[in-house]
Amino acid sequence: MVLDDARIGIELASFGGVLARREVACGTLALMTTQHATGTSGGRIADVIVSVTLMLVGIVGFAVLAFASLFLVMAADSCTNGTCNTALLSVAWMIAMGGPPLVFGAAIVWTIIRLSRRKTSWWMPLAGAAAGILVWVIAVSIMQTSVGR
Repeated sequence: MVLDDARIGIELASFGGVLARREVACGTLALMTTQHATGTSGGRIADVIVSVTLMLVGIVGFAVLAFASLFLVMAADSCTNGTCNTALLSVAWMIAMGGPPLVFGAAIVWTIIRLSRRKTSWWMPLAGAAAGILVWVIAVSIMQTSVGR
């Protein structure tokens, strides 16, 4: 057997996308490295873009909702001597102002965690927005009940 004509390739290991390969040719030993393409799929890019867009739209939307909720206190204008439960009205008003942004903030944190773990996360801002709006509707309903409507 003539070693000069033999070409033997042995893969050693793959670490972090770099493949080490030993080549034995003509009695010499050479170490070669090749880079693997680490492409990102189109679905992954779309998920990140949609998730970030929904988070930004939600931040603006819930900031506007929190500002508009400041004016819900005017529901107490119809209250006269002892006709309203002002303690319940105050608690519901605070929940209507702060609850939805807190719920959506938690959804943002969970979305970022899912994005960093490379899991599908476009639905998290939508679920957080739906939960935040539900909290707001419940709080406004409690306010209306507390003023006797």
